[in-house]
Amino acid sequence: MNREALLAHLAETEALIVLGEQNIARQREVVDGMRRDGHPLDHAARILATFEATQAIHLADRETLRRQIAQTTP
Repeated sequence: MNREALLAHLAETEALIVLGEQNIARQREVVDGMRRDGHPLDHAARILATFEATQAIHLADRETLRRQIAQTTP
């Protein structure tokens, strides 16, 4: 992949990370509210775990892209 494509992919990944942070924060609020109100947490907790796992993938992708970009010529 050329540098421009890597930079574009990095920008997309950064946007996904921001969205992921928002999703995780919101889902934590949902879980906290359900816990506080005594509701079962199974489904909401699984959704949160999925968001967190997806975020970990995006963060790893970002680091990989940063390394690849550092190895390309400007």
